[in-house]
Amino acid sequence: RFAAAKRALDASHNMVPADQTERRNLILVNPIEGNVYATTRHLVAAYQCVMAGDTARSHRHSANALRLVLSGKPGVYTVVDGARIDMSPGEVVLTPAWCWHGHANESDETGYWIDFLDIPFVQLTEAMFFDPHPCGGLEPITSRGPTPMRFPSSEVLGPGRDAKIVEIAKDIMPTIALHLIRQPKGGRVDMPKATTNNIYAAIGGKARITRRL
Repeated sequence: RFAAAKRALDASHNMVPADQTERRNLILVNPIEGNVYATTRHLVAAYQCVMAGDTARSHRHSANALRLVLSGKPGVYTVVDGARIDMSPGEVVLTPAWCWHGHANESDETGYWIDFLDIPFVQLTEAMFFDPHPCGGLEPITSRGPTPMRFPSSEVLGPGRDAKIVEIAKDIMPTIALHLIRQPKGGRVDMPKATTNNIYAAIGGKARITRRL
């Protein structure tokens, strides 16, 4: 749960300085025998934070990544191929494969989000590559404003309280299907049995997921 993850991430602030670590992540590892990294067979999820005044230096990799913003004040942003993308709670920010990306927090509070990546899938296909940005820190910002890499959930789902499922990033993330779901109080969705890997994260309210045998 986010509350427990937040305590662990906050504790890490006093252990390793930001300039000595690539990212402050708490990986959600599936506790099955022999697994030390993946959340599912093909996907990994991890809580991440950037403290007030800190930056996470830019890099790129052949894995696709996206971020679901949980908490943060104005001034928290990511940079994707030079474009500044502000991050607000409830938004999804994309980082397609091989795009330069880094994060910064110019506010006075820590920003938190969940990272989702297809690293396990890319590793299984033996196509994992990684580069640190040549600048050695946060890449220069060359543009800002509207971007196809940012999806505010409230705008995507629109007004109302009806049940709704909207697919996003279909042509941007070819290896990750991404959906925003709105479910009214007392509502229920029956999902078909499938072999795909699924990770669910709640933006607000409470939900219960039951596995059908």
